[in-house]
Amino acid sequence: QNERIKSLVEPLEQRIKPYLDGNKDLFKQSLEETIEDLKGEPRGLELINSIGTVYYFKGKAAMGGLKGFMAGFSGKKHSFGTVWGALKEASSAQALQNQIDKSEEEEKAQYEAQMQDKTLSVIWKMGQLDIENTLRQVCDVALYSQTHKNSRKLKGEAIKEMGKLFKNAK
Repeated sequence: QNERIKSLVEPLEQRIKPYLDGNKDLFKQSLEETIEDLKGEPRGLELINSIGTVYYFKGKAAMGGLKGFMAGFSGKKHSFGTVWGALKEASSAQALQNQIDKSEEEEKAQYEAQMQDKTLSVIWKMGQLDIENTLRQVCDVALYSQTHKNSRKLKGEAIKEMGKLFKNAK
């Protein structure tokens, strides 16, 4: 996991570099192109919004102050919601499996189709949880490793703006 995080810090820093250099138009244009590319993928918009929420809260928290402090709590609330969603989906899949086990042969085909959808949903939620947790760690490394406080605030602002674009994508 540490190697994975290290390998993702550099692309994040490259993505926010135009913002840090004062070229906010290039920054925004690049992100909008990425959003359009990802929207075409299965669950792409859901993934973009999820990533955006993590970026937004991490960036805002890095900017400091009371708003940053509160953003840290909001980010943890979102994280808990993602975990809860994954657990709820897994529990629902287990309940459906129990129903399949107790059902008659002719009912099983109907339940098994539902189970297939449930299983895919559980896999998606677990993947989303992994992506969000990894992204939080990547942001922490980019924001807090050998970064001066003023630089951290600017990086936080860039990551927050990136998050805003991603989480508000339609």
